Amino acid sequence: ATLVNNDTGVEITGESAGTAKVTVTVTHATIANLSAETTFDVTVVEPPCDLSSIDDQTLSEGDSRTLSLTVNCSFSSESSDTAVVTVSDDNSADTVTITGKSAGTATVTVTASETGRGSVTKSFDVTVSEPPSPDPPAISSISPALRKADEPVTIYGSRFGSTAGSVSFGGHNVGSHNFTGSNPGYSWSNTSIGLLIPSSSQPGTVSVTVTTSAGQTSDPYSYTITGDPLPRSEDECDDEEGDCPDETKDNGKEDPEEEEEESEDPPGDGG
Repeated sequence: ATLVNNDTGVEITGESAGTAKVTVTVTHATIANLSAETTFDVTVVEPPCDLSSIDDQTLSEGDSRTLSLTVNCSFSSESSDTAVVTVSDDNSADTVTITGKSAGTATVTVTASETGRGSVTKSFDVTVSEPPSPDPPAISSISPALRKADEPVTIYGSRFGSTAGSVSFGGHNVGSHNFTGSNPGYSWSNTSIGLLIPSSSQPGTVSVTVTTSAGQTSDPYSYTITGDPLPRSEDECDDEEGDCPDETKDNGKEDPEEEEEESEDPPGDGG
């Protein structure tokens, strides 16, 4: 400790931790040999623990963040709900790392303490939000550019995922079961999908979409199917357009029974 005399007393300043004996002697200004003396101990302690304030934090599920602390003592931290937020301390670096586990809010309390120096506590809230939704799949091209029904094509793009989803090809659903196992012509990866154009597809321009196993669907992609129109069933045909089956004909030939009747000789005249 150091001393500074002034008109009203003695100013003592602690320089470092420890104990020092201080003796103060007072002498009368005009009367000789008149004085008084006192002795006392001065103990200087370390400064009290100090912990910087910490703002409330926001994280997404699975994210971590390391916070730097201003602390003059050893410290520890704890979370009010470890299912939402976990904490990890590093006293050597004066940091605490928080990790978001699930959506919600938890309070993290940091306590700094040391023997003879007291303790201090700071708390802050950590809000954890659900992770942002990933971008949907996107189709960049389908190759070859023209194919008939029941012929193979490859859909190229991104974010299809490693687990098979489904494809809508002109309104015909190609389910995930087609892409499992060793199904010839069918394959699925994050950037390409191989399949056969559904055999019941009609020629023309159709819309193609990809839906991931997580349920996200791409924007429609236009593709042209070539080939002759498939024959219509009786329920789908239109008599006015003349595309209904002709039940009176068999491949352009007359009815066999009618042909047999015509081939019989006419009745004789008895002569």
